[in-house]
Amino acid sequence: MIEQVDVPVGRLPEPAQTDGGVLSVMLEDGEITSMEYRPDATCDRRESAQEKLDRLSEKL
Repeated sequence: MIEQVDVPVGRLPEPAQTDGGVLSVMLEDGEITSMEYRPDATCDRRESAQEKLDRLSEKL
């Protein structure tokens, strides 16, 4: 199940305190019990976004 939880930036692991950081988060009764920064998933997401932008900027 995927859920959205708003978290103040200061509570995030330091490497995830930038735009687009990917985390695995465990919740229990709506409270965060653990957070893990996922550098590989973050890199993949950034590369995918850049590829999309590159395709959009190509002349037709």
